[in-house]
Amino acid sequence: MKKFVYLICIIVLATLPCAAQKSYIITGHISGLKEGLIVQLVEKSHGNQKPFNAATVRDGKFVFKGSQKDPRGVLLLIKDSYGSYSFILNNSKIVMTGKAVSTKVEGKDSYHFEIFTKGSSLTDQYLKKVSVRNELNQMYDAKSKKYTNVWDRYYSARNKKDTVLLKQIEQSEEYKAANQAEANFFKTVEQKYSQVVRDNKDSWWGPFLMVDLWNYFDESAKPFYNQLSTVAKNSYYGKMVQKELFPTDYTGKQVPQFKLKDNDGKLVSLAELCKGKKYVIFDFWASWCHPCRMEIPNFKKLYTAYADKGLQIISISIDKDESAWKKAVAEEKMAWPSYLDRSEVASLYNVRAIPAIYLIDAQCKLVSDKLRGESLANKLAELFK
Repeated sequence: MKKFVYLICIIVLATLPCAAQKSYIITGHISGLKEGLIVQLVEKSHGNQKPFNAATVRDGKFVFKGSQKDPRGVLLLIKDSYGSYSFILNNSKIVMTGKAVSTKVEGKDSYHFEIFTKGSSLTDQYLKKVSVRNELNQMYDAKSKKYTNVWDRYYSARNKKDTVLLKQIEQSEEYKAANQAEANFFKTVEQKYSQVVRDNKDSWWGPFLMVDLWNYFDESAKPFYNQLSTVAKNSYYGKMVQKELFPTDYTGKQVPQFKLKDNDGKLVSLAELCKGKKYVIFDFWASWCHPCRMEIPNFKKLYTAYADKGLQIISISIDKDESAWKKAVAEEKMAWPSYLDRSEVASLYNVRAIPAIYLIDAQCKLVSDKLRGESLANKLAELFK
């Protein structure tokens, strides 16, 4: 009889549903991390997210504890350093093993992680879904290596303002081939990424992979969003994508106010920078952004033509490396105010792609945020007529 009761107990326990785990524990054993380093978790997005959890390396090990209601794409990184490892966080027991190799990049530690994650089936799925990125990285490296000389010569000539040499380079077959290779590469990227989204359009994976694979969204991303299912659009990442793709239109309205910090630490407001001006252009850019730096000669022409008539230009760099920003400013010799975005102004304006150019009037009302190059020049010619 006792044996019979015992068997019943085993059967009942075996058939009870498993209680869903209500928290996560991440244990990391990563060689190459020095004692006392701060390891951080940051949510993946196109904005500047702040760490939501942190742990200290002790005896070669770190431990994170917390709770996560829904799956989130997360970056594991070292505080004040470059490099990260991507994974999917949910309530589970996760063990990370591997190594981190540190090098110096412009005086700052940069980590390359080789990590194996156990206990996270969602991370396993994620790595399979984004494996196409490895193929594209190899294509990009091959393209860059093949045409590095022509691009080096091109930028050198442009920085020296050697228009004769610049024209010769632009007319060369090598330069034309480099541009065509660039166009072909990005066409391949679009085709590969679009297939990944289509394959995952019916769940939160679809919009999450859009956030993960794209560095920023522009008009070309809207068809991908439109093909998502209702379930996917209503998910956390679906709403994130929707907000980024369809931001608030400030045309004719006052733009959000902000303050920038100059090199002396003094705060300067947008209102102060606009004072006494008829129109103001503020441009979000970065030292590493090729299209941004191609736009600077256009700004110089506009500044020469209209500065005395009431035009102000403000350059706001989103560079993370201050020395790289200072070097680029010195090279470009801008005659107008230039600031490093230390106050997260780009996040305030939901900047996702650069260059991002805003033209406002004396009342800080937006005239347009869709003008560049010739269209911007034509608009200013009309306004200053």
